Amino acid sequence: MDIDLYRTFLAIADSRSFTAAARQVGRTQSAMSQQVRRLEDSLGHPLFEHGPGMVNLTEYGKTLISYARTITETHQAAVSVFRREEFRGVAVMGVADA
Repeated sequence: MDIDLYRTFLAIADSRSFTAAARQVGRTQSAMSQQVRRLEDSLGHPLFEHGPGMVNLTEYGKTLISYARTITETHQAAVSVFRREEFRGVAVMGVADA
C-alpha cells in the first residue's frame, strides 16, 4: 500500500480537518479526499465521519491510527538508513582557553 495514503490519513486524523491537512501536506482538499477514498476502498471500511466543521475517526479509523503511525515511522527509519551519508575525512575542532 502507498505510504502516502497513511501519511494523508494521519494528517487528517491529527488536524481533524481535510482542509488543514491539505495545507499541511501541500495538496488540494480534493486530492486528500481521493487518497482517503483509496485507503478506505483498500481496507473496505470508512475511516472518518464528517461532523460540523471537523471530521472524526470511525471505530475503524481509531483501530488504524496506531498501525499507520508505526508503518510511517518504520518506513521513515528504513529510508533514513539508506540516505545516511557516512562521514569521511578528518575533523579538526579548536577550543579556546578560558
